[in-house]
Amino acid sequence: MIKRVIIDVDNTLLEWKKEYSKAINQALEEFGFSANTETVLAIQKAFDDYEIENFMVDKKKMAKFINQAMKKEFPEECITKIIENWSECAPEQVDDEIKETLMQLSQHYELVILTDWFAKEQKRRLEKAGILHFFPVIYHAEQTKRKPFPEAFEQAIGNHKPEECAMIGDDFERDIQGAINMGILPIWLTKKEKQEKQEKGNLKFIQVANWKEVKQVLLSKNKKSYDK
Repeated sequence: MIKRVIIDVDNTLLEWKKEYSKAINQALEEFGFSANTETVLAIQKAFDDYEIENFMVDKKKMAKFINQAMKKEFPEECITKIIENWSECAPEQVDDEIKETLMQLSQHYELVILTDWFAKEQKRRLEKAGILHFFPVIYHAEQTKRKPFPEAFEQAIGNHKPEECAMIGDDFERDIQGAINMGILPIWLTKKEKQEKQEKGNLKFIQVANWKEVKQVLLSKNKKSYDK
């Protein structure tokens, strides 16, 4: 029986937007640096590379990594400002389908966030989008390894057993593979064409295309039906 639903943030609850590039521009200009397209794209790539090579997030280490990648000397405050600006990159409210689903799920399950980013910034984004109140706890990657490492999921299941939890996410390797490895019910939220299980090594997972389907899965199907 599912008791806790663990949910990813980026591209699951909140879409990445063009405003992320604008947020980099604003931070660079504030600190007197050129904000051309090439520089912005390079900084974005450096942030992505940091996450690939490092399994926890740390602003000091992140600033050092980006400076080495860019061969620049951006002040740590400049990199921190980019991260702070990103915390404002969220819609004023999410689609009604998402809010309605969260409202209904919250009546039956404990809802928590599991993110590979900073807690404060994700909290601000969820607050701005009007859905923070659905999540009493935000688990993050500042003190524990990010997904798909077991440590991330171990903190997110809390006092529950893995089989009493479900994970909703868009990233197969991090969210879904990580949940499978832990024995957590994996719900892959993606607009990709339905994939046969054998394409993913015969792994068992539920694939949904939208939040309406998420609601149907969690409210209409139990663990027994999933195992079939």
